[in-house]
Amino acid sequence: MKKAMHAKPFRLRAPGHKARHARPESPRTRVVRAVSLCLACICLLVTATVYPASAATGSSSMSSLQNKLNKLSQSIKLHEQELNNAKKKEAAAKALAPAAAPDGIAQLCRSLWPEIFR
Repeated sequence: MKKAMHAKPFRLRAPGHKARHARPESPRTRVVRAVSLCLACICLLVTATVYPASAATGSSSMSSLQNKLNKLSQSIKLHEQELNNAKKKEAAAKALAPAAAPDGIAQLCRSLWPEIFR
């Protein structure tokens, strides 16, 4: 009695080795394999040329990254100075004009238009 094909154990064989009962490959299958292998090689070459590994460690890219970092740190310092100046101006304005009482606006309206608030 024969075993089913799904019960057949997997055996690792050499690339050129074929079973004696195997059907020979059709020319179409060989062409498809060759084209897919060439396409994979082309993709690998394009990837290697577009994204070279040396660009990540090159001195020019490191210097451009350092320049960007310097510009960012200068921008941060400028914004901090502007924020400190704004805080100083706000503190000076508060010192010049005392804070109004919680009901200050209501009292002002009552004093200006007493006939409305009777």
